[in-house]
Parts: sequence; C-alpha cells; structure tokens
Amino acid sequence: MNTILNENNCYICNQIHKTMITLEELLKTEDQYIAKHKNDNPFMPNTQNDNLDFLRQGYIRKHYEGAKEYYEAKHDLLQSYGITEIEVLILFLFEGFMPQIFRVDLVYGKIPPLLKDIWMYLDNILEKTPSFDGKVLYRFSSYDNANDFRIGEIFQPIYFFTTTVDNWEKDCTTFIVTPLPKDTTSAKSLYLIKNHGEEYDAGENQVTFKRNSKFLITNIEQKTEKKPDKIYLEEIK
Repeated sequence: MNTILNENNCYICNQIHKTMITLEELLKTEDQYIAKHKNDNPFMPNTQNDNLDFLRQGYIRKHYEGAKEYYEAKHDLLQSYGITEIEVLILFLFEGFMPQIFRVDLVYGKIPPLLKDIWMYLDNILEKTPSFDGKVLYRFSSYDNANDFRIGEIFQPIYFFTTTVDNWEKDCTTFIVTPLPKDTTSAKSLYLIKNHGEEYDAGENQVTFKRNSKFLITNIEQKTEKKPDKIYLEEIK
C-alpha cells in the first residue's frame, strides 16, 4: 500500500514506510515542500537541517519534463532494460543539477525516507544496467587530494562512484581505475541507458560503480607544475 500524501501525513515526515515512493508522490512531495517554505528567508531558510532543502529549488519537476520526453522517445530501449519512468527521472537528477543528493557520505544526521528511496531507485537502475567491459576508467575530482590516500590501503566509497571511459586530461585530481572483469565488476555502463551530454554531441560516457565498491590503492603520483595528482585504483572484491 502506497503512502498517502495529505496535510496530516506528509511522506517526507513519515519515518516508517513499506513501499518506495511513486512518481506522482515524488512530484507532489516537492510541491508541498515548496509551498510550506515559500515564505522562508532565502538567506536563513528553516530547512537547513532536514537534509531536504534541495526540494525548495524545484529541480525534480524541472527535470521531469525532460525525463518524460526521454522515456517516451527511448521507450523500446528502456523497456529492454526494464527501466521505469520514475527511474528515468532519478537518472536525470543524478546526471543533471542534483548529483549532490546522491552523495551518501555528505548527509548528516537522520536520513529522510525520501532520500533513501531516491538512492534505492539508483541502486535498482545500476542493477539493470550492463556491466562495464573494459580495461580502464577515469574520474576527475576538484575535491579529492592525493595526500588523503595511501598506497596499499583499501578505498571503499559508500556513495555512487562515478567515472568515465574517456581521459579528459583535466587539471584536477585524476583517478585511474582498473575495474574487475565484466562478470564480476560493480561498474555499470550508464551511458548505454542515457549518455549525459549526448544532446550536445559531447556525451560523458559515464560508468558508475555501485555503492560500497572496494578498491586497492596501487599507486599515487603527486601533483607537479605540469601534472595533477593521480591516484591509481584497482577494483577488488
């Protein structure tokens, strides 16, 4: 039985629920949240500590139209992988302007059921996505620093670890990842479902590792004047 949205029983406040949120509930939840906080001071919102402040931006509904069009245009492809309409919307949020809500490690305090459901939908998408079949992947980060890593240690991000098949040679910390073989890797070729940026002829060719994937740090090259930090990872079980 789905959670009912009304004034006395708002989904985002309900701590015990048996089913994942539906597409209609997700859109309605954002509308309710915006209406509830429309008179908040934008510089001192009353939502800073509830881990749901992102709803005030209205990005879910903004992404919905594009997701709906994509779902209809790519229906046969998506159906072949078993991807549902709400999962397409979640994928649009993940690849669009809301990747921060998928950083499980950056959520502090109580985790709202809504966020848990969003993460679980992405878990489901990755389960349905073909595993990566290749030798090397790259990740470019402006936030990570080689000094925070040690050769021989295990790196196990609790978040969705995104990479690409392309070496963009960016001037920022670069992870060079060797995945496990196709039949055992946790790396999923999301670009086969939707290649972010393809509408601009510049697809990111994103490959995303499942949450809690494990990597051995095999080498580190410190930053120089001509080269950024490079961190070499080898996926392990």
